[in-house]
Order: sequence, then C-alpha cells, then structure tokens
Amino acid sequence: MPSPTAAPETTYHRIADHAAAFARFEAACPLVDTTAAAQEGRKVTQAQQQEYDEAEEAERVTLVALLSDVPPNTVQLRRKVRYLLMHMQDGNDFNREEQELFLTSLLVFSPPSYA
Repeated sequence: MPSPTAAPETTYHRIADHAAAFARFEAACPLVDTTAAAQEGRKVTQAQQQEYDEAEEAERVTLVALLSDVPPNTVQLRRKVRYLLMHMQDGNDFNREEQELFLTSLLVFSPPSYA
C-alpha cells in the first residue's frame, strides 16, 4: 500500500505556525521580566530564561518563514498581508532584513493564469 504524501505547506500553515510561536513568546516575556520578578519576590530561573530564549528563537524562525513565503495564489497573498498588518498594528515592527524578505516575496509572486 503506498504511503500517503503530506500536503504541501501553505501560507496558511506559515501564518498558524507564527501565531502559535508568537503566543508562546508573549507568554514567556513576563517570566523573565526582572522588575516584575523583584516586585513579586521571585527570581528569574534558568528554566524560565531558557523557555524565553527558545520561544524568542521560534518566533523569529517562523516569522522569517512567513515573510519569505511566496503564496501560490492571490487569496493566500491577501491573507498573508492582512495577517502581517494585524501583527504590525499590535506594535510589532519589522527590521530592514525582515522588510526585504517580505518585499522580495512580493516580487517573486506570480498569480496563476486561468487562460
């Protein structure tokens, strides 16, 4: 019996991956806030710092994957742009490298022709 092949990754998967990684990162931020920790009478543990570091890296990796993703069609391109606009409205700016990745993905995008 042939093994089933995995469906190709889509822009939707990349959005979902980033949303999950970003939520993990946001949850880890208060854990390593030394001012809050001092006010709460606790110290930042090595495990909390490690969780933060891993969450930050996962967020960065998934953001780069999303920014450089070239959607297969206009619908997914529009969804990608909407998600990134929403992400930016929450105060998350993109650095120059991230902007270049995104703009390059737009240059490479080629909508399918239905001739």
